[in-house]
Amino acid sequence: HASLGTYLKFKDHEETKEWLETSFNKVTCKANEKEFEQAKQMEDYLLVREAKFNNEEICIGFRPRKEWHKFFKYLRLYS
Repeated sequence: HASLGTYLKFKDHEETKEWLETSFNKVTCKANEKEFEQAKQMEDYLLVREAKFNNEEICIGFRPRKEWHKFFKYLRLYS
């Protein structure tokens, strides 16, 4: 849901259009509570809440961009 919701929120952004036409790559990372809170300080994201879990914040989708903040390099890949 996060990837589709994020796409719909930012579909008119130039970098999103370029991403859709040239790569369409998506990456899923794990974050602990501290990292999750730090991620919410970044720009252009969609925060996803889950009704089944008392409307808790469970995931964040970020707008595609050419330059990513170095914070993202240190997150672990979700496998």
